[in-house]
Amino acid sequence: MLQNKKIQTQKNRPWLFKTKVDDYDIFNETLLEYIDISEYELHSTISKVDFNLNVNRRPIYHDFVTQGIYSSVVKHATSLLYDLKSMDDIIWETIWFHQYTNGSYFDWHGHSCTFAFVYYCELPYGNQLTTDFFDVWEKEVFTVDAEVGDILIYPSFFFHRSPYNQMNQRKTIFAGNYNINCGPLGTIESYRG
Repeated sequence: MLQNKKIQTQKNRPWLFKTKVDDYDIFNETLLEYIDISEYELHSTISKVDFNLNVNRRPIYHDFVTQGIYSSVVKHATSLLYDLKSMDDIIWETIWFHQYTNGSYFDWHGHSCTFAFVYYCELPYGNQLTTDFFDVWEKEVFTVDAEVGDILIYPSFFFHRSPYNQMNQRKTIFAGNYNINCGPLGTIESYRG
């Protein structure tokens, strides 16, 4: 386990986007209800996960999640100068949930699409259980300062992990992969300095 993690916000990491999902309290209640009725698989280090079950199907909560985070995805895309006009401009690869109880974690990994997101539905007190990232430019591990209702969006190839949960409280996240299929806002030449 790596020690001495730096707690950082996205302002020092331009590739990491963080925002709050609208009406997240109500959103979270429904998400947890979906987990209660969803199938899940056994995993050696994660308490509950449905990732492999969703590779060739859309989970029952897919549309609810994509609608709930859409405005956050638009904010992110606009910050990168994409001109999103509708949900059709987003190609959702897959969406899944993880629940981490005491003793669970998920080791370093990356994803295979353009963008990935993690949405914090339940998060024990403190930010030591959010998500650790490895910054390839700074050659350091850092933990994002996030709280319940926050969504992080980042290039999916960045290595990240969910740290070991040593608390007696559950952490619940929804995560997913997507691509953006649209052109830029205006002309690229208009943004050059």
